[in-house]
Amino acid sequence: LIIVDFTKNIFVWNGVNRQFANKSAAELVKEKSGNSADINLWLTGALRAFGIEAYPVILSTRSHGKIVADYPFSSAFNFVVVCAFIDGKAYWADATDTYCQFGKIPISCINDLGLMVDKDKMKWLSLQYNDISGVNQMFVIDSVGDNQNIQVAVTASDYEAQKYRNLYATNLPKLK
Repeated sequence: LIIVDFTKNIFVWNGVNRQFANKSAAELVKEKSGNSADINLWLTGALRAFGIEAYPVILSTRSHGKIVADYPFSSAFNFVVVCAFIDGKAYWADATDTYCQFGKIPISCINDLGLMVDKDKMKWLSLQYNDISGVNQMFVIDSVGDNQNIQVAVTASDYEAQKYRNLYATNLPKLK
């Protein structure tokens, strides 16, 4: 979705997980950097401005632990993603991870349940992900006499591909 990509391109996630925004929308736009709530709440507003039904979903990342749905204290939550409804179908959105595809949430957020926040109702949503992510590796080794040639091809799908994209993006040499 263009709005999600636009948001990813103009804001940089500062690496801080929060369930509440620390900045106003004006401050976020001026500084171009914010926590998970700052960025994804801004994304929620942008989607709504374009007529898309969108809601913030507060959750607990894997490293923060699972939420006890019967007694959800505010300290149990530490991240915000977006649930958007297009033609009656729900889609996940997150603008903190450049390589997280529309319709998915970061791997660190796949952790049982999230709470969709709406002024009229709250609703628990499953954060489970059942599709298969995989990595295929192919090695071709040619050895003739003293000459050795080794070729490696790696093909990754879904979340495994996202991990590779993040890994390579952070290890690319900086161009001057």
